[in-house]
Amino acid sequence: MFLCVCTQLLCCHQSVACVTLAHYGWSKYSILKDSLNLRCAHIFSVLVMGLVRLNAPQIVRIFGWREYHPMLTWADVQDNPHISFDFLIECGVTTVQLFRIQHDAHAWAQHGGLHLDNCMQMTQWPLHPIHHMRADLADILRMKWTSNEMVKVGLTVTDLLKLGMTPTIMSKFGFTLNCWVSMGMLRTHLIDWTDQELHSVFKMTRHHVFSSCA
Repeated sequence: MFLCVCTQLLCCHQSVACVTLAHYGWSKYSILKDSLNLRCAHIFSVLVMGLVRLNAPQIVRIFGWREYHPMLTWADVQDNPHISFDFLIECGVTTVQLFRIQHDAHAWAQHGGLHLDNCMQMTQWPLHPIHHMRADLADILRMKWTSNEMVKVGLTVTDLLKLGMTPTIMSKFGFTLNCWVSMGMLRTHLIDWTDQELHSVFKMTRHHVFSSCA
């Protein structure tokens, strides 16, 4: 059904463009063709991503008084740089609705306007602090997330080690051994650590640390 609708729309627009070419020449054809392509892209966005029905106050705040725009689509977000994730949340659009119009976290990150605080709001996507937001260890430490929150946003021990986390930096998080284990810590992550480093971070002997890790 979806492919049938798309095919019919494209065929209809192609027919209109051909008639324009026959009657008005190449200049009018080119202008109309570009317009139809934009319209097709908008329709395709609605069909694929879905749409969100807006109430009157939301319509006015998002699109202004001059335009009646009862539905919000991903194409609308892309066409208006001021329509950010945070702005839509302020307008009363829910994260469930925003996920409906665009379920790709990378697309939201590319659109701009996101910050690390959004990672906790966008766990449904999810929005990854490193992969999507390019956060470094200092950024992650500043967030002061708990280990449970770090799991929710998709952070693992492997992610942090790839960023250059050392035993000294690890101790700054203030997590217990069980917290790190919940984030995927394995014995292989600690095999090269000295007894002193293990004790400084976990306050345990090597035997106790290794017996708690897979």
